[in-house]
Amino acid sequence: MFKKIPHFIVVLIVCIACSSDNEETSDACALVDCATPVLALQFVNQETNEDLFFNEAFPINNLQIINTSTEETVPFGVNRLEFSEQIFITLPSFGTSSATENYQVIIPDVFDIALSFSVALIEDPCCVGNIYNDVSIEGNNAGIVNLDLNTYRLLF
Repeated sequence: MFKKIPHFIVVLIVCIACSSDNEETSDACALVDCATPVLALQFVNQETNEDLFFNEAFPINNLQIINTSTEETVPFGVNRLEFSEQIFITLPSFGTSSATENYQVIIPDVFDIALSFSVALIEDPCCVGNIYNDVSIEGNNAGIVNLDLNTYRLLF
C-alpha cells in the first residue's frame, strides 16, 4: 500500500497543476507574431546586378513616389538588408483590396517610371496582410522581375 502512495501523490500533483492552469489565453492571437507583407522594390543594374541605391548611382534622397490617382506623395521605407549590399524600398500596406493602384516613381533627371499593381487583402483570425498581383512598370526601358512574394527587382 505504501508503494502506491508515492505514485498517487505524483498523479495528484500533476492533476492539480493541470487543473489550476485553467487560465487559458483569452486572445489566442496575442501569441501570433504578424508581419504585414509590404511591397518591396529593389533597383538594380541589369548588366552588373549591382544595387543602384547601395552603390549610390541613384540618389535615394531624391526618390519620389506619387499616387497618380490622388496626386499624393506615398510614404516609403528604405530598408538595407544586414550583411548585404541590397537596399529595398517598401511601400505601405493596404487596409482594403484594390483592383488597380497606379504610382509614379521618380528621381528627377535620372528616371521616371509608372508602377501599377493590384492588392488583395488577406485576413485570417489573427493577421491581416496584402498580396500584390499584376505588378508592372513602364518607362526608361526598365524591366521587372518577381524575386519572392511581394518582392520585386526593377532592372535599369
